[in-house]
Amino acid sequence: GQPMTRTLYAVALQPAREGRLAIPALRVGSERTAPVTLTVVPASVAQARARGPAFIEAEVDDPSPYVQQAVGLRLRLYYSVQLLSGQLDQPAVDGVGLQRAGSDLQYTREVGGRRFQVVERRYLLIPERSGRITLPAATFRGRGVGGWLDDLFGDGQRALSADGPALALDVQPVPDGAPRPWLPLHGLQLRWLQ
Repeated sequence: GQPMTRTLYAVALQPAREGRLAIPALRVGSERTAPVTLTVVPASVAQARARGPAFIEAEVDDPSPYVQQAVGLRLRLYYSVQLLSGQLDQPAVDGVGLQRAGSDLQYTREVGGRRFQVVERRYLLIPERSGRITLPAATFRGRGVGGWLDDLFGDGQRALSADGPALALDVQPVPDGAPRPWLPLHGLQLRWLQ
């Protein structure tokens, strides 16, 4: 029967690396919170466990290409909330040419009983050396329409982020006895116009 006043402080954390992270005690007025330890798993594992409001799929059309062979890379950003803004990036890597191919495709897909909007982006990769090359994970950082907690304590927006899986290419060297210059193609047509 006594009136009571409570104040809720919400803190959003975004880990910058995987592993065990210690969050120290926070001071609020004369009170202190208890320290917290978090275990941050790799992005692909976290996404497989709980497909949140945004996640990225990535695939290459040939994981074992030859040097200088064009390889298609397809990124799919899935999101289940209305986007207000965002940036989808595929970092470049030494030893591989990276070029965006065509325009983004947009469509709807159902995953695990949930409807997602999808943005599909394509790239052309051209490995310049043989050996194993690891492509860094694609990233998405943006803002979307939030839930009731965001409306209550903020501006109605929520930060969205997603990291795709890192991909590996096992690039084969130019075959022995291959003609020079080397053109790793399935077919080639030439026409001479005078």
